[in-house]
Amino acid sequence: MRKRLVCLWAVLTLLTGLWVPALAAPASQVPVYVDGEELETAAAVVDNGVTYVSLYFTTLALRSGSLLRPDGMMEGEDFLLAAWPGQAYLACNGRFLYVPGLVRSHPETYETLVPVRTLATALGAAVEWKDGGVLLDGPGAWGLTAQFVHMWEMLSGRMHREHDYYRCHAAARSDRSGESDGFCQPFTDGPMNNPDNPAEDLYLRCITSANTSVWMTTPYFAVEDSVVQALCIAADSGVDVRLLLPGIPDHRYTDIVAGSYFERLLRHGVKIYRFTPGFLHAKSLTADGEMALVGTVNMDYRSFQLHCECGVALYGAPCIRDLIADMEEIMARSMQVEAGAWAKRPWLRRALEKVLRVFSIWM
Repeated sequence: MRKRLVCLWAVLTLLTGLWVPALAAPASQVPVYVDGEELETAAAVVDNGVTYVSLYFTTLALRSGSLLRPDGMMEGEDFLLAAWPGQAYLACNGRFLYVPGLVRSHPETYETLVPVRTLATALGAAVEWKDGGVLLDGPGAWGLTAQFVHMWEMLSGRMHREHDYYRCHAAARSDRSGESDGFCQPFTDGPMNNPDNPAEDLYLRCITSANTSVWMTTPYFAVEDSVVQALCIAADSGVDVRLLLPGIPDHRYTDIVAGSYFERLLRHGVKIYRFTPGFLHAKSLTADGEMALVGTVNMDYRSFQLHCECGVALYGAPCIRDLIADMEEIMARSMQVEAGAWAKRPWLRRALEKVLRVFSIWM
């Protein structure tokens, strides 16, 4: 029995030694930014939706004066950090942080690579959180105010004045030519509206009516087939369809579900970008440079069917140009998903996509 265990241990050791280098092959290389500056010596790799960074160069950028000890550990004034390829944890000052995809080794430079979120947690740093929104004031904000009053009273709250008191009584602003600053329509959605879904209907309307472009930012992507089909038809029709997603997700399983749509979208010409510096939390859509949706609505089942959400539809408003400029900045700092590289993702990832897709309505 002991001999069998020894043989089994030897086989597992051999397989692990072969498996780790295979995992280390980067799906794509992306830049690394620390405090807004790109590190030229610390190119990261993205594999299975996880961003891996150089342990040495990234630690040196976060904690100047750090030293690499002969035993491979990183040492600074207030920390001692250790991570070796093949291990499932990163150790820092006695804390053991779990690394689901294992600590890795770069196949060319042999640098030790660790998930950026895990390293940031160990050193007390923060991964960038990119958000976006618009400010409504004046008569345009009344729709959201009215909905707040409605929900407040529905939950047994009491308003101290009549409803009209909270309405903006100033006239809508206009520019010197006498033309208005565009059109805005606040909207809300929630489970009480079912089976009607105003938020999803607005997204579909913008996608299907676009003539030149549809750009979207969302932290999560788990939608019905009608939305996917609308995006594919728009792209097939020559519309510039772009989907901007986080490069560093906050929920790994929901990110895997989002990836289950990529192959079909890419096949029809939809451009997909991953915001590599961190988590992209902005929820917005622009169509033809004239129409925009901004709010709390994620492109997933929970926002479209279950959650109470709000937002604003904009048309011809000057802030739409700012939204487009912000999206262009996001894409400049993002990695575009290539169909060829995505088709080579591991079989385990493919299997998880199919399994988790079944449960996507609850994610």
